[in-house]
Amino acid sequence: MIVKKSSFANFVYKNYIEEYNNNNVYLKICDLGCGNYRDSNFFNYTNNLCYGVDIKWSFRYRKYKLIKKDVDIVMQHYELRMLFDIIYIRWFLHALPYSIFKNAVKNLKANGLLCIEVRSINDEELKKIVHTINKMSH
Repeated sequence: MIVKKSSFANFVYKNYIEEYNNNNVYLKICDLGCGNYRDSNFFNYTNNLCYGVDIKWSFRYRKYKLIKKDVDIVMQHYELRMLFDIIYIRWFLHALPYSIFKNAVKNLKANGLLCIEVRSINDEELKKIVHTINKMSH
């Protein structure tokens, strides 16, 4: 298991979470497609509540909230029964239907943040989805 946080997790923390934590406000985060749980682990380490969701994670680490289920189904059916401050998605969009965006947004609190790291800025379908989400949030 990789224990070091990703550079994207560090970026999200420094730019969007750290200020809250410095004021003793801790956020509910959902790491979709958490894989080896490295970033979920980091967010939990900072005292935020982070759920990691991935159908294929292959290790046992019971200290935190891990859900071994299909990400889109979990988001579509509100299986976590809560709204999140942050939905965090890192580098796994190539494996999911684009409906994940619509379902993820429905699981965010008002003014919540959807953090996405992708592998390419040349994905025209992704650009359309992001534009649609921006229009929905205004």
